[in-house]
Amino acid sequence: MIRPVFEVANWLLAIAMWLLIGRILLDQLTRGKSTVIGRLFHLATDPLLRISSQLFPRLSTIAQSLLWVLVLLAVRIILFVVAMPR
Repeated sequence: MIRPVFEVANWLLAIAMWLLIGRILLDQLTRGKSTVIGRLFHLATDPLLRISSQLFPRLSTIAQSLLWVLVLLAVRIILFVVAMPR
């Protein structure tokens, strides 16, 4: 019963992580120009970045995104270790 909960949590964390990576790459490729896909990435990832901009106001958006990617990856690893059958 708990295993599916961990799997759903892992998927959601993975989606958030890849959206942040996509935002970083797309912003670098388009050099900050607004595109439809870019706006979708910003719409999906702005809530996370709003939290980190309040905690770390001096960090750039790219640095905040990379910080979130590392945090999400760490949480996914912790979930994987906890959910592993013994």
